[in-house]
Amino acid sequence: MRALAAEAVTLTLTLHPNPGPSPNPNPNPNPNPNPKGLHVAAKRDSVGICFVGKRDFGDFIRGYLPPAPGDFVCLETGTVLGQHRGVAQYTPGQRARLGGSPSKRYVVSKDVATGTIVLCEGGDHPALRRLSLRAGPALWVAGAAPDALLRGAELRCAARVRYQQPLERCTVRLSEESSPAAPMLDVAFDQPLRHVAEQQALVLYDGEVCLGAATIVSRGPSAYDVAHPNPVKQQHQRQQQHADEQQPPPRGGRVHRLGTTGSVEV
Repeated sequence: MRALAAEAVTLTLTLHPNPGPSPNPNPNPNPNPNPKGLHVAAKRDSVGICFVGKRDFGDFIRGYLPPAPGDFVCLETGTVLGQHRGVAQYTPGQRARLGGSPSKRYVVSKDVATGTIVLCEGGDHPALRRLSLRAGPALWVAGAAPDALLRGAELRCAARVRYQQPLERCTVRLSEESSPAAPMLDVAFDQPLRHVAEQQALVLYDGEVCLGAATIVSRGPSAYDVAHPNPVKQQHQRQQQHADEQQPPPRGGRVHRLGTTGSVEV
């Protein structure tokens, strides 16, 4: 990316000759677009991973990572919906295919430590749209950050996190974790944005001009989080609290039970 930024700066300083209008009015002056007879000339474009080929992506990942099964958990209720074969095979926003499920489920988040993948119902669920993110280190096409950020002010621009995704207006600030060597960005979207995932690219634009890019390191709250703060965690806490309450205290001892209002001595 740094090499690309350097090349972009070089190109802006390069003068190209203007040959004027073409004397050939034919919009396609080459009657044979494949003069070398390349067998891939008519092949359809692909957005897949070239070295994976036609193999199933899950099978490809399992060939390099040890099995790490876990639970699919419902966002609203915290109930287990099924099992998966590894969190590495899923990314936020991806559809999770559950056998026997009457509705489409999508990945909201995943916990690598526990193997839990949280799912929501429907591709338009507000849990799939994020209000903000943090990304970095930022790489700027011009070789330096925009003037607004250099002055410590906010930058108004547009962003996308997915190929050909419509641009979304946003406000960009330098993060408290930022440094001259590793500029980190806090980005707040005017409207919640879909397909935000860690380790994916955030690309910033001023109109049709690409300003730069950064790697997403964390996601802010979703539109659903604002109205329903941490429902799955609360559900798990209630279940754990109920299980703890069923355990009798040891004879002659004391147990400090953590309730909703504080510590209770028994």
